Amino acid sequence: MREEKALPLYQVSALSEFMDRLDSLRETGAPQDGWDDIAIAAHRTKITTERATALTLLHKLPLRCRHDEVAGFRNFLIDPAILREAISLPEEGVVLPRMVARLLHLPAATITAHIAHGHLDRVTVKRPPPARPQVYVCPHSIDIFQDMFISQWDLVRQIEGRKNFVGSDNLLPEHRLDLGEKIEPIYRREVLDFL
Repeated sequence: MREEKALPLYQVSALSEFMDRLDSLRETGAPQDGWDDIAIAAHRTKITTERATALTLLHKLPLRCRHDEVAGFRNFLIDPAILREAISLPEEGVVLPRMVARLLHLPAATITAHIAHGHLDRVTVKRPPPARPQVYVCPHSIDIFQDMFISQWDLVRQIEGRKNFVGSDNLLPEHRLDLGEKIEPIYRREVLDFL
């Protein structure tokens, strides 16, 4: 019999924030063959669903959804091979540069430039021989990066209608990061205060 005064296990706002964090990792329009829902992938990897979810959020593992729609937790799909690899990653969290590129909507070359210039913290994970050490990015530095910098594409979207500078590489050059040629323009977020 259900108790009249029973309280929910989670606050609605906390549950909504949790779902938003998972949704931020979702890739749209990508094939789903070989991807399972998180609980099934966890079972196949011999870990709990809770640990699989924690690893997904910690290492910002890519997720997909059935029919590209999020209806609930069970709609999120993950690649069991990626989850299996995440088990051996450092507990403080690391993210593959290609996933950082997806999360920030930037080309891989731009991410590599940011790692080289120290705008994203590099973490080297040593693997047993004969594998080479793999370069990852600290997940905390991704959050800091998003707070401090903005791509030209995002900048154009945010100020659309106020100024027309699409295609201009000389927009407020004092706020543009010097990352070399053929790298997507990135600005310090304070540029928004001047527009």
